[in-house]
Amino acid sequence: AVYSWGLNDHGQLGLPRQTKYSAEPSLVAGSKNVYSVSAGPLHSVCVSATGMVIVWGCNVHGELGIGSDE
Repeated sequence: AVYSWGLNDHGQLGLPRQTKYSAEPSLVAGSKNVYSVSAGPLHSVCVSATGMVIVWGCNVHGELGIGSDE
């Protein structure tokens, strides 16, 4: 599982956006059986053991790879 903490002003922790900061490590939803994790300054990506890719955070330049910049 993936846990995150710190600033969340762009959703980069994988937590609800109304959570602007987390001082305590918090579980990222859907991050069970994670094989690999990579994090940028405002976004993160993980790959599950089954090959599912999970992305979260800022996407103003399409960094999440979801086909839009929203």
